[in-house]
Amino acid sequence: MTGPNGLDTVVLASMIGVAPVRAQSAETLIDEGVQLREQGRDAGALERFQRAYAESRSARALAQVALAEQALGRWVDANAHLTEALAMGGEWIETHRGPREARCRPSALGSPGSSFSTVLPGPACA
Repeated sequence: MTGPNGLDTVVLASMIGVAPVRAQSAETLIDEGVQLREQGRDAGALERFQRAYAESRSARALAQVALAEQALGRWVDANAHLTEALAMGGEWIETHRGPREARCRPSALGSPGSSFSTVLPGPACA
């Protein structure tokens, strides 16, 4: 944004040693999305999670996108995003996979009308 003297705000901020502040961090957006999911406001939660993923490109944010899509009945998108998040891996994914028994389900999301576990599925079990 150009200020009254024609100086770019970001340039001016960097010249005086102040970093521009982002509107919201990915973690804040995820926290807001989780609160919205708990209130049953899945569409609003999905929007927060999508913004968090755009900001962070993290497996956690993408998994949350998938879970919100599942709640909205967007099965194909949810499956694709959850599969991608699981492939990305990372500490959050591993922590939330759950016990081995929960990971050995044949399908990550089931099908429309089936119950869905909030435990993230793990690799295929032998």
